[in-house]
Amino acid sequence: MTRRIVLLAGLTAAGLFLAWGWAQTPAKTADDEQAIRKAVEAYSAAFNKGDVAGVLAYWTADADFVDENGKLHKGREALATLFKSAAVELKGHQLKLQTKSLRFLKPDVAVEDGEAEMKGPDGTSDSNRYTAVWVKADGKWLIASARDLPSDPGEHGQRRLRELDWLVGTWTHQDDKSSVQVVGRWVLNRTFLQLETIAKVKGEELAVSQMIGWDPQNHQLRTWFFDSRGGHGEGWWTRDGNAWTVELSGVVADGRTGSSLNIWKYIDDKHCTWQATHRSVDGQPLPDVEVKYTRAAAK
Repeated sequence: MTRRIVLLAGLTAAGLFLAWGWAQTPAKTADDEQAIRKAVEAYSAAFNKGDVAGVLAYWTADADFVDENGKLHKGREALATLFKSAAVELKGHQLKLQTKSLRFLKPDVAVEDGEAEMKGPDGTSDSNRYTAVWVKADGKWLIASARDLPSDPGEHGQRRLRELDWLVGTWTHQDDKSSVQVVGRWVLNRTFLQLETIAKVKGEELAVSQMIGWDPQNHQLRTWFFDSRGGHGEGWWTRDGNAWTVELSGVVADGRTGSSLNIWKYIDDKHCTWQATHRSVDGQPLPDVEVKYTRAAAK
């Protein structure tokens, strides 16, 4: 919950301006729009440095913020308590704010709609939408009110799937006996993560296509895989820190059944490992396998 609080605290705000009765939207100025965008960048930079005072400097003295659970945090003292707690718990996380739209209701009042993304030191990320109310005071744009926006249907599952965002890209392994390449990409409106693997061992090649998505019925990440020899299967993902365990079961090309316990482990943005343990086909055990991957440079 704290991570979500900081995402919204990172600029989250809702514009409830229709109730204020402003009938017309005055023209925005390029200078003021640029000033707000720079304030958004400076805000996230202050958060990423753990500068609580710097974060608070972008809120008015009587600012209010309502988190995703409907709890109101009003005034600089309440916000300071919230941000200090979040700074400790989320140390090492990086906040990125993206302004989607900006409109001026008055020359000194603007509404910003955007998205806040928080990336953890383990490579995972979470995000949420926000709307922020900015007011101009003594020549400086400040946040007057903030609201976290409700999630769209299916958004929870997409957030859980984004735990695996670090897998996106090309990963390679090469040794004397084998070479492996894994390409991860988002597909189908980012509701699924696709992993395409090509492994070459002693002159033989095996391709595996895998789709990972959120199962809303079982509330768990699920995977489906198919290989170039005609095998197929499925499995379930569970997370423990920087490691994701996948319990797989399936059928090989000749009709025999198999199972395996795979473990993906994030090391850093350029390195990860993959292990296959407890492997068996028709109850006959197979040796464990471990592969160390390096992220290929983007072309």
